[in-house]
Amino acid sequence: MKKLLVLFVLAAISFSCSKSDDSVNVTEAKLVGKWYYKTTKVAGETFPYDDHEACGKDYIQFREDGFVVYGDVWDCELFEDVAGVWSISGDKITITEDGVPQTATVTTLNSSTLVVKYKDDYFEDGSEVTIVVTFTRS
Repeated sequence: MKKLLVLFVLAAISFSCSKSDDSVNVTEAKLVGKWYYKTTKVAGETFPYDDHEACGKDYIQFREDGFVVYGDVWDCELFEDVAGVWSISGDKITITEDGVPQTATVTTLNSSTLVVKYKDDYFEDGSEVTIVVTFTRS
């Protein structure tokens, strides 16, 4: 379930918008590293990411070589999956998995927090909602 949530959240990103004055300049230096899931906000309701275990946390890792790795701790065992490649352009992160690019807008990026925003048919009812995912470095 955790793996599906992780993949859904990042692989289903399909948000595109025009650049605004308050856009975040995303750089490789700021983005590279492990980012641990903290919260997901869907249609205005925030859900804490409570699938972390005492022995480890699930994460997404943006590697310097351009690959994306998903880390999933299950029963204190770490499973890692190199799922695709990533790129940045202005305030956008694009992750390409199995040849399918998905893009999200970065609304916050600093040394401890990454927040991405996108729209998706989260409830599978034919209508898109805004999804905001917050990650931390610790």
